[in-house]
Amino acid sequence: MVVIRYLRHKTKPNKTVKMKLKITTIALAGLALVASSQAALITGGVTMSANATTALINPTLDSVKFSSLSNNAKVDSADGDMLTLTPLNSLITYSPFEYDPLAVVNPIWTNGITSFSLTSVTSITENFIGTKFVGLLLFGTGLITTTLPGFEATPGLWSFNASRTNTKFSWGSTATVTAVPDGGATLALLGVSILGLGGTRRLFASKK
Repeated sequence: MVVIRYLRHKTKPNKTVKMKLKITTIALAGLALVASSQAALITGGVTMSANATTALINPTLDSVKFSSLSNNAKVDSADGDMLTLTPLNSLITYSPFEYDPLAVVNPIWTNGITSFSLTSVTSITENFIGTKFVGLLLFGTGLITTTLPGFEATPGLWSFNASRTNTKFSWGSTATVTAVPDGGATLALLGVSILGLGGTRRLFASKK
């Protein structure tokens, strides 16, 4: 009598395929993180000047006020995302402030959609001819924000300048994005690379 036994072979999961799938999934997740972080950055800058208003500057009190409290500035030029966020000839409301030390009710300017919050004044130049105060130049840093979707708060550089003509001060201001931050993109790419190398090492080790 012949007894025939059928052997059941247990198929082990293909480690190579599983490892490749795992590495690919991690890499795609990392690249998606990079893409989403970079998409949120605001780019460009804006230049504005007085709109039917004058600056009232007191160098003793280090204060800047305006003869009009709303829509007292207009956009002269813009580029990058700021061209959409602060369109040409649109009106801006600029708030009064003190510059040494800084005292301001932020945002220092806004058009109702996009705003700049001043967080520090880094340079102060007061110009005099004899004892007559004739001009002011300020530089600082802050944060550009907008209510439009798809953008995150972005660090920016700020400037304010005023010059005296007869008894009045004409003035203007700028805001530009600082060296565009990568939103963690470099670290994310580095992380993906490390994970990929680690996975490849384990993959080759499993074949030995």
